[in-house]
Amino acid sequence: MKSIIKLSLAAMTLFVSLAAGAQNTRSGYFVDDYTYRFQLNPAFGNSRGFVAMPALGNLNVGVNGNLHLDHVLYNINGKTTTFMNPGVNTASFLNGISDVSRLRVNAKIDILSFGFKAFGGYNTFNINARTEV
Repeated sequence: MKSIIKLSLAAMTLFVSLAAGAQNTRSGYFVDDYTYRFQLNPAFGNSRGFVAMPALGNLNVGVNGNLHLDHVLYNINGKTTTFMNPGVNTASFLNGISDVSRLRVNAKIDILSFGFKAFGGYNTFNINARTEV
């Protein structure tokens, strides 16, 4: 029973993070004047300065794992449902999960960040907290 609860929590965490990840640092690299493009290439400067508020300026959250979507979503009577539906056979759900399941969560939160044009170029200062679990 405890493993089903743990798997449910892991799946819910996965779904929440997928909905929240609209744009991450890697996709912003190609957007002109994306404020945080300097994190991937320090040579890029913006046309204007910025100041970021703690935890609101730039928040990156990512979740990776080896639990596939077809092991979580099922088709019952023509409707899509999750593995928690009573109509889903518990044995078929547990057989679809590997013996060694992996879940990786990483987050990066800006604490203090600002950028400005001066001294013959564009200057940035960034302090952030990172975690990888």
